[in-house]
Amino acid sequence: MFNFFKRKNKPEPELKYEQSNIAELSFVVDMSGDTWVECKWDASFSDSAHMYFAELLDNVSSGNMLDSALEFVREETEREGRLIEYQAILTYLSQTHQERMSLMVADMMDNMTNTNTSTKDSLVVNPSDILNRGHPHE
Repeated sequence: MFNFFKRKNKPEPELKYEQSNIAELSFVVDMSGDTWVECKWDASFSDSAHMYFAELLDNVSSGNMLDSALEFVREETEREGRLIEYQAILTYLSQTHQERMSLMVADMMDNMTNTNTSTKDSLVVNPSDILNRGHPHE
């Protein structure tokens, strides 16, 4: 797994930041609250740069990097004396996660109710009809 979260106070490499990265993915929220995404990969650095980007995108979108990101945010807010903001971030993430889970469970329960009451009536094609087509024993 990648660990892309770096502190700005570390010494800069000899190459410029943009020139030394194989793949980048960034999100920015503007003053209107709109989220913008920027992505790029440097094929001149590696023939498989697009695959590094794919791995980065997968790690970000699947939540695999959340622990690293939150640890980075905690360290930075602690260093800057702003832990109350970190706590607010954690509270927000917890609440939105609980809301998503509640909606998912409600949808699953609704689907179970709908499935149990009218499964036979709602099917356009019975799956067993498809499976039985073309069998010599018919």
